[in-house]
Amino acid sequence: EYCNRDCNEILSAWPEMIEGYYYNLTAGGDSPPSPGSTVCPPAAGTGEVYVWGWNNQGQLGLGDTTHRYEPTQITAQTGFSSMSGGWNHTCGLKNDGTAWCWGLNGHGRLGVGDTTQRTEPTQITAQTGFSSIEAANAHTCGLKPDGTAWCWGFNGHGALGLGDTTYRYEPTQITAQTGFTSISAKGMHTCGLKDDGTAWCWGYNAYGQLGLGSNSNRIEPTQITAQTGFTSVSAGWDYTCGLKNDGTAWCWGYNNYGQLGLGDNTNRTEPTQITAQTGFTSISAGGLHTCGLKNDGTAWCWGHNSCGQLGPGDTTHRTVPTQITAEAGFTSIEAGGYHTCGLKADGTAWCWGKGGNGQLGLGDGTNRNEPAQITAQTGFTSIDTGYYNTFGLK
Repeated sequence: EYCNRDCNEILSAWPEMIEGYYYNLTAGGDSPPSPGSTVCPPAAGTGEVYVWGWNNQGQLGLGDTTHRYEPTQITAQTGFSSMSGGWNHTCGLKNDGTAWCWGLNGHGRLGVGDTTQRTEPTQITAQTGFSSIEAANAHTCGLKPDGTAWCWGFNGHGALGLGDTTYRYEPTQITAQTGFTSISAKGMHTCGLKDDGTAWCWGYNAYGQLGLGSNSNRIEPTQITAQTGFTSVSAGWDYTCGLKNDGTAWCWGYNNYGQLGLGDNTNRTEPTQITAQTGFTSISAGGLHTCGLKNDGTAWCWGHNSCGQLGPGDTTHRTVPTQITAEAGFTSIEAGGYHTCGLKADGTAWCWGKGGNGQLGLGDGTNRNEPAQITAQTGFTSIDTGYYNTFGLK
């Protein structure tokens, strides 16, 4: 009876395990989490991961470096609960809180204590108990249920938040700030949210992507004071977007193709509201384009569109949110490097944009400028996009 209900709706009927809902008692003692707690994960699926797209460094986790043009199951490991794709590496979490990474390992981004490439999922043994994980360009960050953030990999601009620019080869705790409820990492910067709605960013800041009113890098988490009240934040490659409870979207940073959605191509160094559209329930910042969902299942995208990644049926860039009219009914959406993918409630995955590396999963290398259904596999419960690849979880 609990299988498809929201975690927060079932807390009054608390056991340690409730048909697909898991809570790590070491994180919160002997009592259940409070409504809204970030330790409530979604209902469990099979934990099977299907991957497709660019694989030059083994980032698909299939034991080789051959690109895939259709969803292909990772058989070396199963039992995953979430996935995150970066530039040339990928990481995933299992229900037991263990983190697994694979692909290119320059600067130690896989967190396994060395710089050796891996073509299959490899467990990070130095730390466990993660509740979320984010793979960026050349670094990775994870959260634990106690609100501590841990980062590793490339740190030339301070993206690890550790107060220096030294690379780390294993997960290292950010001690300057704790109490994070979510984290997002892309490009060479990282942002996190706290439960009071404050957003904190650190790392590379040449375009103002940290939202601090300047272009100076930060080597420790620094609060965005110009705006608060965020419910989610999504780091793109050189820009960032966030949502507030009222459905307004705010973006800042690099804006050469209109990826901030503000009607122009001017960079912003502080969060700036998108006024052309409101009512968003989720937002995803990608390479040079952004997509968001509304409650009615409509998808809206803006920014760079040379490969059709905005999905409006053409390749014209957009500087304001533009509705995808060819398909609706999406429950999630993810912006990649030059492609976009979304899920519907029936478990079908739809992708569009650049297809040259197979990242659309449609069996060929052809670009699509409207959402196209992946028919080779269905029954997905979540989807994530790397820069040139895609990952579906069942």
